[in-house]
Amino acid sequence: MNLFIISVGNELVSGRTVDTNSNLISKSLSAIGVETVGKISVPDEKKAIKEAIQFAIGRADAVIITGGLGPTPDDVTVEAISEFLGEKLVFHKDVLDSIREHFDSQGLVMPENNIRQAYLPESATPIPNNVGTAPGLFIKKDGKRIFAIPGFPSEMEAMLNGFIIPKLSGTEELTERFESFSTAQVPESQILTMLEKKLSKSSLKQIRFYPSYTGINLQVPKETAPAVRELLSDYIVANGEKKLEQVIGEILRTRGQTLSVAESCSGGMLASRIVSVSGSSDYFLAGIVSYSNEAKKKLLGVREETLRKFGAVSPETAAEMAEGARKIHNCDFALSTTGIAGPTGGTREKPVGLVYIGLATKEGWSVRRYFMPSERNIFRLKTTQAALNILWVYLTGRWGRYKFLDGSEEI
Repeated sequence: MNLFIISVGNELVSGRTVDTNSNLISKSLSAIGVETVGKISVPDEKKAIKEAIQFAIGRADAVIITGGLGPTPDDVTVEAISEFLGEKLVFHKDVLDSIREHFDSQGLVMPENNIRQAYLPESATPIPNNVGTAPGLFIKKDGKRIFAIPGFPSEMEAMLNGFIIPKLSGTEELTERFESFSTAQVPESQILTMLEKKLSKSSLKQIRFYPSYTGINLQVPKETAPAVRELLSDYIVANGEKKLEQVIGEILRTRGQTLSVAESCSGGMLASRIVSVSGSSDYFLAGIVSYSNEAKKKLLGVREETLRKFGAVSPETAAEMAEGARKIHNCDFALSTTGIAGPTGGTREKPVGLVYIGLATKEGWSVRRYFMPSERNIFRLKTTQAALNILWVYLTGRWGRYKFLDGSEEI
């Protein structure tokens, strides 16, 4: 089965809002074997929406339309679908009751304009909205499947997971046939080199690579998954698409161990990623952003002599930052980051993109040198990923045998 996605909204066409919905839809449905063959963004205009549906339905078995289901006059997706199908709009009392309950639960009075959301095309099945007010709709016509769901990401995702995926998974054409793996700090080319050792070309072609600044996610046919798991055993951080901070959090919580961080160039992003995980207060004690030399001395106990002799961006300072954070907060582990994010501030000896990352444990400390010249915030993100990967390597017992393939070196 294949899919075409239509994203509706003036804000998408103008570039004021980035269309993240279609990416999540494609990725989620790809896991059950539904391949996206096209995507298009159109404005809030009935003519444009109808033309997009006509185009999409001729190329795909299923069409998902996101956006334009709200209560305001510029929300015209439902009307466009109705006109495309040649059907009149029919009032659904149960839908209106659900919308009223949503407002009542918040102690609000439902505006009259929300009534229009209870009118759907004759052949449409309403998709319940447990997050907002706008119902989605599902239509099956001439063997094609048309879904319309809200553009708000939380509402879209709820309908995607609660209705669309179960609906498509239940069709005869589909089976759960992939496994997913998350990797960290290993380039796509290196992964491919490792897989080429034992997998045939035909098997390799069936593996889907999804690269990002925080790692490579893989979707692998089930029959190939055991071989991939074995070949990449040192670099798979989780089954599925778990983030590294989630994996680390689960390990620390299970063991009853604690963590703190001392950041300079990453400017709090490392702590932010750690606390983005629900329940992180079980193991994360504190984060210190010591951007200036004075802060490094006063907050972390970095020695004046170290800063004067080696500078703020040095393995010596990274080590003292990590060890200072671990001792101050009496935790099991501490990570530190100090580097040059750029675009200014670099020198020949210490260029933009240079970063030292420290790990302090009760047994001692270690520092690795990285060179990752990038746009400033991408550099910060890469730095935090490298730091989390160092801790993951240590926590999983890989320390001493793990081969870092990210170009870094131990100092």
